[in-house]
Amino acid sequence: IQALVEQVVTAVGSLSPLHVARVARGLGEAGVREEKVWELLLGVVEERHAALLTENIADILAGMAAAEKLPPKTLEVLYTRALKTIPTASPEASIKLIAGLRDLPSSSMARGKPALVTNLMGNIR
Repeated sequence: IQALVEQVVTAVGSLSPLHVARVARGLGEAGVREEKVWELLLGVVEERHAALLTENIADILAGMAAAEKLPPKTLEVLYTRALKTIPTASPEASIKLIAGLRDLPSSSMARGKPALVTNLMGNIR
């Protein structure tokens, strides 16, 4: 895992939104909690949020939750972006994001969850 973390640190600036999402989910599920790698990865998320799709946001949130890395600024950026992606989100992507939101601690949801979940539910019906 350490070799993978080093590769992520080296390549983080060149990762596509899909790769950032997959790396975040994978690192979280692998239990990687190194501050440096998460700081770099979430910095890229904040900088490039406009390119993220609903599916990417779901994976990033899943990784953040698994690693217990939930900076309020990053969450707010992701919630705001997720609201903008809803009109083009598939029902499957909407379900994936709802499931990801469910896994976050309730304390991290105070600002974004109600409106986001309500709007995502509209894509499922």
